[in-house]
Amino acid sequence: AQGITAVNKLDFNWDHNFAAGGPIKQNKIWYFSAFELSQFNILVANVYFKDGRQADTGGHIKPNGTARITSQLSAKDKMSFAYNNTTSLTDRYDFSATTTPEAGLRVNSPLNYSGILKWTRTATSRLLLEFGQSVAASTYHWEYQPDVGIFEVPKRNQTTGVTSNASSTAPVENFNNSYNTLANISYVTG
Repeated sequence: AQGITAVNKLDFNWDHNFAAGGPIKQNKIWYFSAFELSQFNILVANVYFKDGRQADTGGHIKPNGTARITSQLSAKDKMSFAYNNTTSLTDRYDFSATTTPEAGLRVNSPLNYSGILKWTRTATSRLLLEFGQSVAASTYHWEYQPDVGIFEVPKRNQTTGVTSNASSTAPVENFNNSYNTLANISYVTG
């Protein structure tokens, strides 16, 4: 009755995982690794491509990988290193029933990683020492759709509230990194 010809709905959703781990050297060095690849796509209410198909978000795809190595250096000392890497791509990130397909912002995150190196020492049956250093970095590219020029501007229909021609968010590059140092002394009294 309100003119809606198609509603929001899940087009597809899948997730694949693989993990492996175990000893490299018995009672000395262990490894663990995992990989995940997932993707989902949402069909957007009342918005259509020029060829008549219901418009979608473009299939957000996200691969993730993790690896860890732990080594028992001595009876009291343990060292571990862990690394995680993930990327993602969403073709039409801020896409809704009030946005035409070309005005959906494309978000690409090609570099997202973190790593940590940690040393643990059980000094006595009551005293535990820990020291660690981590680094993390992330990159985001907020982009117009490939067929939209960099100097295009968004157009908003005041009657319908629909934004067309280009995203209302300007393209931007964003890079963040952080470092974290950990130092703990734990003493158990009882």
